Formats: sequence, structure tokens, C-alpha cells
Amino acid sequence: MTHKILIITASLFFAASNLLAQQHQYAHNVIDTLTSESYQGRGFVNGGAEKAARFIANEFVKLKLQNLTPDYTQSFTVSGNTLPGDLSLRLNKQLLKPGYDYLVSASSPSIKGKFKVIMLDSVLLNNKAAIANLRKKTLKRYFVFYDRKGVNSKEGKALLDSLRQFNVLSAAGYGSVVEKLTWGAGLSTRFGTFPTLSILKQSLKAQVKNLTIEINAQVNKDIPARNVIGFVPGKERPDSFLVVTAHYDHLGLMGKGTYFPGANDNASGVASLLDLASWYGKPENKPRYSMVFIAFTGEEAGLLGSYYYVAHPLFPLKKIKFLINLDMMGTGSDGLSVVNGTVFKKEAAVLTTINDQKKYLKQVFHGGPGCASDHCPFYEKEVPCFFFFTRGEEYGGYHSVNDRADKLAFTYWDNVTSTIKDFLDSF
Repeated sequence: MTHKILIITASLFFAASNLLAQQHQYAHNVIDTLTSESYQGRGFVNGGAEKAARFIANEFVKLKLQNLTPDYTQSFTVSGNTLPGDLSLRLNKQLLKPGYDYLVSASSPSIKGKFKVIMLDSVLLNNKAAIANLRKKTLKRYFVFYDRKGVNSKEGKALLDSLRQFNVLSAAGYGSVVEKLTWGAGLSTRFGTFPTLSILKQSLKAQVKNLTIEINAQVNKDIPARNVIGFVPGKERPDSFLVVTAHYDHLGLMGKGTYFPGANDNASGVASLLDLASWYGKPENKPRYSMVFIAFTGEEAGLLGSYYYVAHPLFPLKKIKFLINLDMMGTGSDGLSVVNGTVFKKEAAVLTTINDQKKYLKQVFHGGPGCASDHCPFYEKEVPCFFFFTRGEEYGGYHSVNDRADKLAFTYWDNVTSTIKDFLDSF
């Protein structure tokens, strides 16, 4: 009898291990697909976001999720400024590499030509008289470069804050010298009248006297955009919903040849969402409440997809029991952060208890409200919700060309997934 029990126990262990390995590989495959060059950074240039939407909808079909619309998608349009054309920057005679040496703000207009460069350093920017004298100048044929490091004066900080917003120096454009390149978005709903650059400090090899630049911007109106939605009916409360969300869009292209893969942000969140959809889509794991899975577009451009959804919900928002939003889920060595954890204290306590008992993660950090991801439009409509993101120093490619699938550590993927499952199962 003891021998049989050992055999059964071992069989169950290996079956569970095999299932975890399959789910782990599935997540890897999803991230590899979404970050591949053919998806063009999942932005609104060259159909990258549209291709990602089709991929996710097809996965929902494969996972046998039910649909709330005929094709699993909710269509709308977006408009904004993009950078789909030729892009080049030469400082003196040095040709810089886009994405690695510099970034161009997506709100920038087209420009082509050669310009002189003036550098504003901390010595000038901490000198009140020098700032006053600078404000009197008109620098129409100049690009103004500046470095915030070491700027302590009130006048210097005020000047720098006003440059990109109001072009108070009437310059041809501006360049911020930075220690690390972090792009804002590939689609800008702002339309700038002058170009703004970020230049990596270590790429400046000599004193810059002039630059030669080409930017080809394009204003796009009525770009097709789609949220992707599928659901699993609840076995006990099908008229009440748990909702899992993640945005699938990323920054897209900056020029013709530079794409931003977006592995951690947020192919990892989509992989986590699909991992959960795969689990709860199985008959033996059917949830008590109906579970809806929504992959949003347009998050990087200002939560466009989630704001559209709450304005056009496919079922009443008041029927949402709880919502969790997954964004940047590829680490976990330092634990899990929970936005709204101090707001919804009952649910936060459940999450803490799960981790205390199971020891899945180093720590669960409960933070206050914030509007940095797609939970926010729901929170503003009084839908109870958390925004989860993992913590860990093993990865640091945020909003850069280095946010690649091969750099994702997947350190605590299974433990993070188990934490989320146990939390959803607590309802």
C-alpha cells in the first residue's frame, strides 16, 4: 500500500511539474512572438498593434474562451503624431544611432537641415544674470542642448521646465542630455511645433558645435484600434464578473529601422493574462464568477483603450466584483507591488495572507492609488481594482530598445502566477 501511495504521489508531482513547465513555455512563446520584429513594437505604425490584436484574438479562440463580440474585439479609432519615416542625427561629423544614442519625442514635427548648437551647462543655469541675458536672445538657427545635472537655482530650473513646453528661447529645437534613454510613447496626442531630443551623455564624444538632422513625422487620423475581449462563464455566479486586464500595445517605431520590443512592458502582462485564461478555460478550473480577459490597446498613448472601454462597456461595470490589471510582470525577485492596496484593504489582506502562508514571494507591497495603467479608468468609475507589477533588479530595460525577450529573467514567473490564481480563487 505504501509503495502504491508513493507511486501515486510521484505521478501527481510530475504531472503538476509538467503542467507548470508547459505554462512557462507558453508564456515564453507569447513574449517571443509579440516582441518579434514583424510586430514592429506593437505601435500604430505599419500595423504592429493591429497584428498583435489578431494574435491575441486567435489565442482566445484556441483557448476556447467565449466571445462578447463576434470577433472578440472592440473597435474604435485613435489619432496622433508618429515618426514612421527617415530619421537621422549627426553631431559635428558623428552619426548617432537612434534608440541607442538618442531619442526623438513622438510629438516632434518634421525637420531637415543643419543647425548650430548651444549647450546650457550648470554654470550658466545657476547664474541669474546669465539666464536673464539668455532669455533676450533669439536662437532660431540653433538647437539648444542642456543638462539638468547640477542645476540648483530656481531660475535655472524654471527655464528648463519652460523650454520644451513654450520654446521661450525661440530655438529650432531642444536636446536634453541624459544618463539613460527612456522613450515616452510612439504615438503622441500632442502635436509639437519644434523637435525635442534626448541625447545619451556617453554618446557625446566632443564639444558639439553643430548638428545635421532629419525627422519625418506624420499626423495620422482615425487609425484603427482594437481591444480584445474573451470570457469564461462562472459556474455559480455567471452574472457577476472578475476581470483580468493587460495592455498589449507598446511604443512601436521611431523612424524606419528602430523598433521597441516591449518584452516586460507589456508582452509579459499579456503572457500572464493568456496564461490565466488558459488555466481558467479548462473545465476542471472553471471559476465561481464569470472571468473576463481584456487586452487593451493605446495604453502608452494615454490609456486610450481602457478609457474607451469604460465609456462603452460590454456589460455593466457595476457587475464587476473585482478587477486586476497586469503590467510589467517579468521579474519578481523583490516581490509584487499592488497599486490600490491601501484602498481596498480587505482584498489586500487576503493577498498578504496568501503570500504569508504559501511563501510565494519575498514581499507584497501595498501602495496607494495611481493612474499609470489601465486599471485607472475603472477605478475612476468606482470599480474595485488592483494594478499588479513585479519588482526586481534583474531587469531594467524600461521603455528602451533593450526591453527584449532574451533579457527577461522570468525569475519568479510561476510563483507570481500562483499568487494571482490563489487571489482570484478567493472570491
